[in-house]
Amino acid sequence: MIKLIRYLLLLIVLISNGLHSNSHAQSEGAKIKPYGFFKLDIAYDNSRTNNGNFVNWVNQVPAGGKRDGEFNMTSRQTRLGAQFFMDEQNGKKISAKVEVDFYKGPDENKNYLMLRQAYLKIEGEKYFIIAGQAYDIIAPLAPTTLNYTVLWNSGNPGYRRPMIQVGNKVSDGIEVVGAASRNIAGDTDGDGVDDGEDNVFPTMQGRISYKLSNKVNIGISGHYGRMETGPDDNRNYYNSYSVAAFYQFKINKQVELKGEAFVGQTLSQYLSGIGQGYNTTLDTEINSRGGWVNLVFTNHQNVRFSFGGGVDDPDRDDLNVGNRDSNMCVFGNVFFPVTKSTNFAVELSNWRTGYFNGEESDVTSNFRVHTGFIFTF
Repeated sequence: MIKLIRYLLLLIVLISNGLHSNSHAQSEGAKIKPYGFFKLDIAYDNSRTNNGNFVNWVNQVPAGGKRDGEFNMTSRQTRLGAQFFMDEQNGKKISAKVEVDFYKGPDENKNYLMLRQAYLKIEGEKYFIIAGQAYDIIAPLAPTTLNYTVLWNSGNPGYRRPMIQVGNKVSDGIEVVGAASRNIAGDTDGDGVDDGEDNVFPTMQGRISYKLSNKVNIGISGHYGRMETGPDDNRNYYNSYSVAAFYQFKINKQVELKGEAFVGQTLSQYLSGIGQGYNTTLDTEINSRGGWVNLVFTNHQNVRFSFGGGVDDPDRDDLNVGNRDSNMCVFGNVFFPVTKSTNFAVELSNWRTGYFNGEESDVTSNFRVHTGFIFTF
């Protein structure tokens, strides 16, 4: 992995030199800014989770069985990225971004690159356009956690996918953003074609928010997509939608309060519904609701404390026996600055995942101790 990181950094340097070379007259004035972090995660869980390096939910303990703890250590979350900037052209700012981490591949010491973001951005005087793989515009905030999954499947919807975004540029005031994104749903009917792709129409996303002096950011967002199953002469459809409200208040330089709440259905592709989207047995979409809240405090020594929690609550009427019907996390962490660029972090969290038994929920809990060493550049 060290060799791969060296090659990537060398590639960034070569690209940067090439962009500044006189032999690329059409790209004269282009600049590149590398960024990212190197991170080692060390975690102990007293119950098995869906992954181990990170947590989405706790695995079910069979009746009469005992919890089985686990210990994990990984550098997969190490992130490398670069931003590319061109001189203003015809009154427009042109930039691009590419970003990867290493959460791909089966072996802990032989990781593959995973593309996170790769997009072009065009900014006019009053608007911007983003084309490429980027974050969903729904539920735009994220809690300050050490866990890689930032409360995915426990209250925080949204992920990354190819899309085209269009929005207005604001510093203070109303922001409106819309997007057409790739409809990724999975192949529930087993015909070899993704159900979203089969519907031959993208998912639509939208967001409207109010921003004020970098201290207030409140708004509402949502999406709608339709998926198709079955052959052309016997088509069936199911739907995915969400409505999410969000808020972020920077009370002063030291204190920030933020959170989100959502409702929707068929949300597995948006990392909600506890990973459950369409129930093929009952032939129905799985409805879910949830949210999260997070309080962040930074003292004068730049030590950062973060406390919060989240919940994801699918509708039991849409579930089969054995499906996950609740997922909750409560966490607290502290980031200690070792130097200006290096942090040591500790997070304690408690997870509770319920499994539907036909009448009520059988809950399995997990206590997690997670530490991290992070160098940021």
